[in-house]
Amino acid sequence: MNCPRCATINLDGSVVCSSCGAQLPAAMPPAGAGYPPPGAGHPPPGAGYAPPPQGYYPPPYGVPMQMAPSTSGMAIAGFVLSFLCALLGLIIGTVLMIVQIVAVFMMFGMITSF
Repeated sequence: MNCPRCATINLDGSVVCSSCGAQLPAAMPPAGAGYPPPGAGHPPPGAGYAPPPQGYYPPPYGVPMQMAPSTSGMAIAGFVLSFLCALLGLIIGTVLMIVQIVAVFMMFGMITSF
C-alpha cells in the first residue's frame, strides 16, 4: 500500500504511514477472501452442545474406572525374596566386619581375649 502523501510503500493493513505518519485509507479485502462473516457457521447463542451419538452414555459420577490387572503372586514373591536376601547379606557383612576388626585388635595386642 502506497502512502497518498509521500508515496512510501507500507505494509498491507497499516493504519499510518511509516515515513510521514499520515493516515492511510482502509483497504477492503477482496470479496470472498479472508475470514467468514461474523456468525457464519456458528450455532445460535444458547444452543449448547450437540447431543451424544445414539447409544452412547457417559459413565455416571462416582463410578470407579476399570482398574489395571492386579500384580501376580510371583512378582510379589520375587520382591520379598530379594529384600530378604539383601537383608541377609547386610547382616553377614556386618558380622564379618566385626570379626575382622577384632582380629586386627588381637594382632596388635589391643585385645588379649574375649
